[in-house]
Amino acid sequence: MARGDVNRVRHAKIPECAKTDPIPKTDKMQDFCRQYIIDLCGKDAAIRAGYAPKYANRFAYRLLARPDVQRYITQLRKESMRRVKVDADRVIRELAKLGFANMQDYITIDEDGNPHINLKGLKRSKAAAIQEITVDEYMDGRAEEARPVKRTRFKLHDKRGPLEDLGKNLGIFEKDNEQQKQSPPVININVPSDGK
Repeated sequence: MARGDVNRVRHAKIPECAKTDPIPKTDKMQDFCRQYIIDLCGKDAAIRAGYAPKYANRFAYRLLARPDVQRYITQLRKESMRRVKVDADRVIRELAKLGFANMQDYITIDEDGNPHINLKGLKRSKAAAIQEITVDEYMDGRAEEARPVKRTRFKLHDKRGPLEDLGKNLGIFEKDNEQQKQSPPVININVPSDGK
């Protein structure tokens, strides 16, 4: 492709049909859309769809600016979400499982106040919050005094990220931002000049 062709691609006007057509006209553009929803990376999608790797960023930028491409990507994403049965409610429920997980759901405390991991009867909804379980087995001590030790550790997913996502979804932080925009109240205090 000549250099002038690339400049034409970069500065080309969006055709009128792209503003009204429900899907892109060419198979290559439609393939770009299907590739794009895999990882939402325009450059990689353009390369997988057959565009020249050297100019993939430019082609992706131009394609993603087209209304017909945007509509088709939206349509493909909705179809994909329907196929795997993912909707906003399900995503919010998963975020809530992570954000509201509590360490006491996974341990028991004995009469001496010592914690013990108790995963017996763990429900799937609670297991979703566990990021990692590590079991170490070793012998403690030497020779005849050695005893087997089994140490289990577990780690829950980060709570802050899911709680922030839930807060954004619910608009909680927008309220905080509105409060910050308001000017603080002015308080006038009259102090007598004679010191009384």
